[in-house]
Amino acid sequence: MEEQTFKDLLDFVYAKTLLSKNISLGPNSRLCDDIGLTGWDAHEFFMAYAERFQVDVSAFQLADYVGAEGSMFHFLPKTVLTIHHLFLGIQHSKLDDQIINGVNLS
Repeated sequence: MEEQTFKDLLDFVYAKTLLSKNISLGPNSRLCDDIGLTGWDAHEFFMAYAERFQVDVSAFQLADYVGAEGSMFHFLPKTVLTIHHLFLGIQHSKLDDQIINGVNLS
């Protein structure tokens, strides 16, 4: 089941970001640096992710992890978000700092 869920997540990422499937994605693929999610596109992506996978993102502070769209300044996120973090969010039905940083995941 987890393998299918991860495959569904990858399919979702490809579809929502319009990335070519020729670009290889895996658990360590970074949402900002590798996939290019920023600004409003990132907001829409996370809202669709929450709905599609029934993940509570109400405590997720997107601005801490994703830079502004078209910013001239280099953004240093709190933590680099990866596809693995999204998968953890699905497993725990929520995405927040605790999930992202591996705190109290029991």
